[in-house]
Amino acid sequence: MLIPVNNKNISFIQQKISTIRSALLFNAHPNEAFSATSIISALKMDEHGGIWFFLNNDSNLRLGDEAFPARLSFYRKGIPYSLNIYGKATIVKDLHHVSEMSGINLMDCPEIQQKVVLIKVKAHSAEYREWQTERRKVPSRRLMRFFDKLLQPFQHPYEHTTEQYIFN
Repeated sequence: MLIPVNNKNISFIQQKISTIRSALLFNAHPNEAFSATSIISALKMDEHGGIWFFLNNDSNLRLGDEAFPARLSFYRKGIPYSLNIYGKATIVKDLHHVSEMSGINLMDCPEIQQKVVLIKVKAHSAEYREWQTERRKVPSRRLMRFFDKLLQPFQHPYEHTTEQYIFN
């Protein structure tokens, strides 16, 4: 279910993004600025719904395309939920913002400036999904244990085989 990103739910979304941190970036427009799916690590989500991250400049990104529709898919194994963010991605060319996010003065490092691009995705809507917990898996485990016991060869309860390993 898609929900709009607004002041009421932005702190909830910020908390979920800060827990997962990494996402897949998809271009949501057929006239694509770049065609490859990229793995990103969210730096922060501001109070206006902007998600900031760096993207390698070698990811087939054409710098002439300054804005494009995007989808960020946040998921991490072991965390019982996922989050899809839909919005408009813009390339931030202001060196002050880039230096602030990276902590590096880019005036001194022009080679980094050419390899990394700062992207801001203004979130318009979000899709939050929770996964089933372990309760759902328990009946299937019981069933598997039942079949394992049925398929094991009959063993006399007093027959035990032991192996001893002697290390000198």
